[in-house]
Amino acid sequence: MHSRARRATSVTKPVMESLHDRVMLSVTNDGLTPPVTVLSLPTIPRLSLTTYHGTVVDSKGQSADVAMHVNTFTHTGHFTATLTVYNSRGALTGTVTGVIKSNLHVIFTYSLSGYGQTASGTGSGKVNTTGKTLKATLTGTANGQPFSGTMVVSRK
Repeated sequence: MHSRARRATSVTKPVMESLHDRVMLSVTNDGLTPPVTVLSLPTIPRLSLTTYHGTVVDSKGQSADVAMHVNTFTHTGHFTATLTVYNSRGALTGTVTGVIKSNLHVIFTYSLSGYGQTASGTGSGKVNTTGKTLKATLTGTANGQPFSGTMVVSRK
């Protein structure tokens, strides 16, 4: 009768890693079986793939209507959108790329052009818990001049 040698198995302790406000738990046993992974995603309000309407007001008090159409939104909070600003000279249209963090903080970049005008810069602010309203402070340049303002957009 042949005796079978038993192989010693080792068990590693669980490891917790922080991954951009997400928590990953990895557990492995004898090295032969794949690790068991549990990924816990934070609660991130979803932006609807729809158009948000609102206003932008610059530091001089001048306002313009805004339409932001969300094109993509991922499970990690990243989004892209088309932004149109309607001012007295015409419409500026361009792109927005950003992310919503689990603490409802939003950061993004924007780049617009139209009717011989340009605007680009960054925005940061908050989205409400339902993803219905976004309020952000904008900084950048408009037609080569420094620009700062506030944008508030909502969906119906």
